[in-house]
Amino acid sequence: MRLHPVTLLFSGQKETESKFKKQYFSESLPQFRFAFLLLTILYAGFSIVDYLYIPNRLTTFLFIRFGIVLPLMAGTLFLSYSQYFERVWQGLLTLCYIVAGAGISYMLILEPENFSYYGGLMLVFAAGYFFIKLRFLYASIAGWIVLIAFIVGKVIAQQTFSELLVISIFFFTAMNLIGMFGSYYLEYYSRRNFFQHQQNLEQQNLLNEAHQNREKEIQQRTLELKQRNNRLEHELERSRIIENELIRVKEKAEESDRLKTAFITNLSHELRTPLNSIIGFAYLLSDDDIEQKERFEYQRIIHQQTDQMLSQINDIVEISKIESGRYEIDFVQCNLKNICQNVTQTMRKQLLPEVELIIDEKSENQIIPDVKTDCDRLTQILKQLISNAIKYTQKGEIKVGYSINQRERLLQFYVSDTGIGISEENRQKIFQRFTKLDPFAQGTGLGLSICKALIEQMGGNIDLESSPGNGTTFRFSIPYAPVETTVS
Repeated sequence: MRLHPVTLLFSGQKETESKFKKQYFSESLPQFRFAFLLLTILYAGFSIVDYLYIPNRLTTFLFIRFGIVLPLMAGTLFLSYSQYFERVWQGLLTLCYIVAGAGISYMLILEPENFSYYGGLMLVFAAGYFFIKLRFLYASIAGWIVLIAFIVGKVIAQQTFSELLVISIFFFTAMNLIGMFGSYYLEYYSRRNFFQHQQNLEQQNLLNEAHQNREKEIQQRTLELKQRNNRLEHELERSRIIENELIRVKEKAEESDRLKTAFITNLSHELRTPLNSIIGFAYLLSDDDIEQKERFEYQRIIHQQTDQMLSQINDIVEISKIESGRYEIDFVQCNLKNICQNVTQTMRKQLLPEVELIIDEKSENQIIPDVKTDCDRLTQILKQLISNAIKYTQKGEIKVGYSINQRERLLQFYVSDTGIGISEENRQKIFQRFTKLDPFAQGTGLGLSICKALIEQMGGNIDLESSPGNGTTFRFSIPYAPVETTVS
């Protein structure tokens, strides 16, 4: 490490000097700001001494403090938040040091018998050398300028060297020398630590480079062995792939048989009930002796069972289309508020007398712009979730809520009820096909499976919160596009 003995600059190492200055600035900036803020407050606070003990020169002293020194210090502190401050900060601090010291020196020239200002000048020296992060060379220049200005001013004002002047010169000179030595060694050790750190980094980089070269050599030596092994592994992998494919095909065939059997069993069970009702009541209608009122009731039951069977068939066709990939998502312009209002208005016809279907007030009061999504699929999902809630809610309320997450471009919905709730065991299989919590409830048990499949095909997800006796809340989110966006 080569440092200039006076300036402490790195000799012949411009890049190292530049790096040191940048690091010194970044590490010193927080302390400088705190120091300058504190010194500004103290410099202003000492105006109380002016007011109490020097009333005859109060105007002059206040002008020095608040008209010259403090504006310069405040401006420097303010400028420290500028990107250009790094270029000029040492020069500005030197100027502030000189101006603040000259201000106190001038006060001492005017009021030589007031010893509080001697202490003030000592504080200026201490702050300049140790507190405001001024480097050695700048601090030394500023300190001696202040001291010389003080001596010259006192001699001119007094026309003689008084005993007090000699003593003050002795103490101020001693303070300057102490400050210089302290500042010198602080900067010296700071530069030494920086240089050692840079050396360590360079050595570490050399070690890393050597390590990387060694790694490359090892990799090169093992490359041939790997190539040989790869041929063997390729053959083994090919054998494993063929074996796994055979196992997968076998399992898929078995799963297909199982699902087909389960599907046929469920289908026959679900269709048999409404079909038996239709056949039975159709047979009763053939009786000419039944009353007109009974005839209308039988016809109503036949229509109801026909609708139920058609709904079950539609569910089966729907899940088949989704799973076969023949379902297309059509993004069109939608209004969430209108969709939810239309869905709830339609579904209220299915409610029991003691159940209320409402839309969350927070959702109603939101201002949500039109968006692009698949309105028909969204309506289908909401109807299915509300229908599911109606089946298991005997009294209380069913609430529908919605919101928009514009940052992630997600539409978020929930359907909550005060129904019987779902146990932990059933929550694990609620989205499986042909799953019904109540075996006597109407439906194929495909509704929630269809909902989940549609939501996932639209790029969203669904989950639920529930416990027995405390109702159930289904939450789902789907992506959307702004209206002005073209969706492919």
